[in-house]
Amino acid sequence: MKKHKSQEETQTSSNEDPNITYCSELIAKLMDSNPSIIPPGEALANSREAVITESREGILTRLSNAITKELYFIVEWAKLVPGFDQLCRKDQIALLTAGGMELIVFRLIYRSIPYKEHVYMNTTTLLVREDCYSVLNEEIVDMILDVVDRLRPLAMDDVEFACLKTILLADPGNDNPKRYQF
Repeated sequence: MKKHKSQEETQTSSNEDPNITYCSELIAKLMDSNPSIIPPGEALANSREAVITESREGILTRLSNAITKELYFIVEWAKLVPGFDQLCRKDQIALLTAGGMELIVFRLIYRSIPYKEHVYMNTTTLLVREDCYSVLNEEIVDMILDVVDRLRPLAMDDVEFACLKTILLADPGNDNPKRYQF
């Protein structure tokens, strides 16, 4: 009986689709890369109060620092994406340069999904739509929050986020805007 059972187990494991195993391993590695880490922000007592009292230059400096930290996290994440380290340095830089802005915006959108009419910049900055207008172009803010509203019903999980983020890294050629409509 034991011999028969072990033969069945061997046969079952040999019948597994190697593509499924490969995809499972790939997803596990993507998740190990910690794709949804939130960059730390500058300590503030109250973000809304700071936006009101802080100078425009101060806010822009904080925003610039946040984007720099975001880029750092994207580069560190990309280094952990399976296969990325096998590309030559020139190709790695080309992919990060071409897809950097899309990756920043996508990460911002993903972490803003739980918050209606808010943009979650980093661990210390959650801005209401109107507060965003004081530092960012209104049209850009409205488009970001529109995408957030469209993605919210999909209830995207971290695995889906990691896969989509990897696609953005690997395929930065967005010459056809209708290609990625939600």
